[in-house]
Amino acid sequence: MKKKILIYEYFTGGGLINEDLNSELFPEAIKMLNYIVNEYKKSENFDIKYFVDIRLKGNDKDSIAIKHHDELFDNNILKKFDLILPILPEIDSKLLMYAKYLKSNAHITILSDIKTIEITSDKYMFYHFCKEKDIPVIETYLSNEIYKIKSNLIVEKDRFGAGCSHVKIISKGSSITSSSYIFQPYIDGDHYSLCVFFYNDRYKLLTVNKQMINIDKQKQVHLCKLIVNQKNHNQFSLHKVIDCINNALPGLYGYVGIDLIISNGRFILTEINPRLTTSFTGISESVGVNIADYEYLASKVLYNSKKFHLYL
Repeated sequence: MKKKILIYEYFTGGGLINEDLNSELFPEAIKMLNYIVNEYKKSENFDIKYFVDIRLKGNDKDSIAIKHHDELFDNNILKKFDLILPILPEIDSKLLMYAKYLKSNAHITILSDIKTIEITSDKYMFYHFCKEKDIPVIETYLSNEIYKIKSNLIVEKDRFGAGCSHVKIISKGSSITSSSYIFQPYIDGDHYSLCVFFYNDRYKLLTVNKQMINIDKQKQVHLCKLIVNQKNHNQFSLHKVIDCINNALPGLYGYVGIDLIISNGRFILTEINPRLTTSFTGISESVGVNIADYEYLASKVLYNSKKFHLYL
């Protein structure tokens, strides 16, 4: 019997219902929604519905139009589904708050547990957690701790951010415009995102994706392209990092994105996204597997040589 699943992607699904649809992350959200909806529609195991902002409503009978923000929390709608897949950003703890709401109302989700989402949503908390667990992680400081950074170039980020919501290169002597930012040393290296599926205290590495980064004239950092399923010769070290993460965060579940930098042979973790990310949108083309089919996903050896270029 097919399971009924509801997908709520924040930017396209009504999270911005009272705002203009002009977020820098909106194009990525469209790609991600279209991909995951198509994957679930192709699966024989699910009947799918998904929230859509009324301003984006098309002719798809499987979409549920959202006119008011409260509809996203309507238990009369939510309780009709066996599973809920929330795809919300960590910005302002939006993912954490929605996850708490779903849990408090006993809805079953494809999502990591509350404590794990809390740790990974706060980049400063995440840094100290990783240090305590001996996970190789990029140094992260608050505005009053910048003096601890030795490099002259510093990366300024949203403390509770997602993607490149605010990532900027500044010099050590620059004035700080907001105490809500965190600061990291600039590290010259290759940027990667890992698509990982976590389940039953185990994990499956789906793809290793190289991130092509662009820095504009204002020193803002943008992700412009992904090479999905990029071969990396040090698979052992990659799995060692994921093993450490899996042991330290047993509450990770479902689709998870892991970002890291490889510099001088060192693997340095930058963040974990406890949800679907844009990096997942090339998996079916590169490994030939529908990521909606969990049992097959968990048993299949997926990592192969086929690449897929995703332009953002």
